[in-house]
Amino acid sequence: MRAFAHWVRAAFVVLGAFLAIAAPAAAQAYLNDIPSPEEIEAAFPIAGEGDARLDAAARQEAAFSYFSTIIYRAANKRSKPMTFTPQEQALYDALSDQPKARIRADLGFPPRLCGPDKTCQKYEDLVIDYSWRNKKMSAPLNREIEAAFGLNQKDPRSAALGWTILFMWIAAPVAGFLLARPWGVIYSGEIGSIGSGVVMEGGGLFRMAEVRRNHLQIGRRKIGDFVMTQRMADALDDAAGTGGPVKLGIGRVLHLRWLLSVAAAGRTERAHAGGALLRQIVLIPFFSLVAAVLALIVVSIFAGPYIALAAAFFFIGAGVGQFLTNLRAWMGV
Repeated sequence: MRAFAHWVRAAFVVLGAFLAIAAPAAAQAYLNDIPSPEEIEAAFPIAGEGDARLDAAARQEAAFSYFSTIIYRAANKRSKPMTFTPQEQALYDALSDQPKARIRADLGFPPRLCGPDKTCQKYEDLVIDYSWRNKKMSAPLNREIEAAFGLNQKDPRSAALGWTILFMWIAAPVAGFLLARPWGVIYSGEIGSIGSGVVMEGGGLFRMAEVRRNHLQIGRRKIGDFVMTQRMADALDDAAGTGGPVKLGIGRVLHLRWLLSVAAAGRTERAHAGGALLRQIVLIPFFSLVAAVLALIVVSIFAGPYIALAAAFFFIGAGVGQFLTNLRAWMGV
């Protein structure tokens, strides 16, 4: 489990860096479609006298409420508990409390509660009707708002958010895949030195003796800790004894490097497909799916479902990349 925790921590560092760039873009994209308070006032001016002025003011406040609701729903859908970004908070305030207080002041009403003022109460009823309660009033007003600002009636937040989310869902597994580095598994050159080793007895579902070396110098490259079966350790020693060029296929499970193939003097030795390779084929998808599920649960608490799904895709991509890394290392050159 320590190996799993180590790998997950490393992956979360890369994932965090990716989300630090992608998540804010996803959170802010739809704000480009929200008009300014001045634009809303110009599209729905308060004019006339008496009931006509009251009706016009209610329509304007309902228009402000239309756009502040978009921001509220977007933030609520993205994060639990709901959290506004600084840009969302500033625009939400400019479209909710501020215009409401200004309109009520212009009409001569109290800033919050109407009290016994029947005209004020009538105004509040009109605002509620235009906002959502009376469909015969709210539906035509919503169509006017959408037409005035060129909004898509089905999704007024714009396609920009959808494209940003799609980019995240594609980029996240690609980032995880690149983290596994499936191209950097073949090491070529003469073996300069092989570090001291220790034999360990593996545990769990697949038990086998493993040999861990603390370093390996091949050509100009130096490899840190790596693990192999006893059979592959013997093949490595034989290859080093030839004194000629050697090609090593070194894969990875979690944070441990595994020697899976040795090619020297025209011969290639591979780890048993039913032993070390099979164990990796089982472990990699298992840990990848576990990490994906944990990311989906944890990230959804703080960042909402879209970003949580991207986090899950990241670990699935990392699992696929590590699976291909080991397969290529086992096949060798």
